[in-house]
This record gives sequence, structure tokens and C-alpha cells, in this order.
Amino acid sequence: GMLERCGGCAAHVYEPVERHSEVARRRLSAFPGAVVHRAAVGAARAQGKVLVQGLSSRLDAEGGEPTEVVAAADVLRGLGGKRVSVLKINIEGGEYEVIEALVSGGAIALVDNLQVQFHRTGSGDRGERRRQVQGLLNATHCLTYSFPFLWENWRLRA
Repeated sequence: GMLERCGGCAAHVYEPVERHSEVARRRLSAFPGAVVHRAAVGAARAQGKVLVQGLSSRLDAEGGEPTEVVAAADVLRGLGGKRVSVLKINIEGGEYEVIEALVSGGAIALVDNLQVQFHRTGSGDRGERRRQVQGLLNATHCLTYSFPFLWENWRLRA
């Protein structure tokens, strides 16, 4: 994976589900630069609940497991001005608000590559919200690949 190839890089993993964060800790224990945080990443700091359903989970669900939500911009700024080579976001629909917050606060400029999995937000979702956020990203980043609603990568413009 990526940690084997980068040789000594730092990796911060945010996982709000306790059992999943423990699995991540075990899997990443061989990499001294890897830190697993038992928290969710959102647009703003908050307390939330995460509900696990099969292989997926979602934040702010009724009856879920309590979790801390940390603001994505605070995470990036907490790195002391260091550039982020890759920011990977797969947060089951929360990516829209997180990216909007990163763009509006300027923290997106710290990210060299943004890998994001956009999710449909409802049965009638034809991708309008995704296109709006892509328009925001296009001001600072260029799209290098896109598999719609699977993965896409945005690289910081030179």
C-alpha cells in the first residue's frame, strides 16, 4: 500500500467506529508514522453518533455509537503548516460539507492531492451537488481521474 511506498511518511487515519479503529491500529502498527484517531471528520467540530449497517456506516444517525467529530480544517491546520500529499475522503455523504468548509476556509490549499468518493445523497440525486463541489475544487485543483461516485483525484494546481 501507500505507506510501504512512501518510506517514513506520516498517516493520520480517522475512524469513528471503535471496532474498526482497533482493526486499523493493528494493521498499521508496523508503521511508526501511522496514527489512528477514534473520531469522525466533519465540516465542524461536534458530538455525533455513527450507525454501522453492514460494511457501511453513517454519521448523525439515531441510535448509533457516540463519537467525536473533528473539523477537517482543524486537522489540516494542526499539522503545523505541513503540506498534505494525499487527503483521502470517504465519509458516506459528509464529503460535500467537508470539502465546502475546506474551500471556504482556504485549508484546501494545503492539500496536494484530494482523493474523494462522492456519494449520492438520495434516490433522486443526479449528481448536482457533486458538480457544485467539483466547481469549487476546480478553482485550486485539477481533476486527474474520475470514476463517478467511485473515486476521483484532484491535484493542486501549480
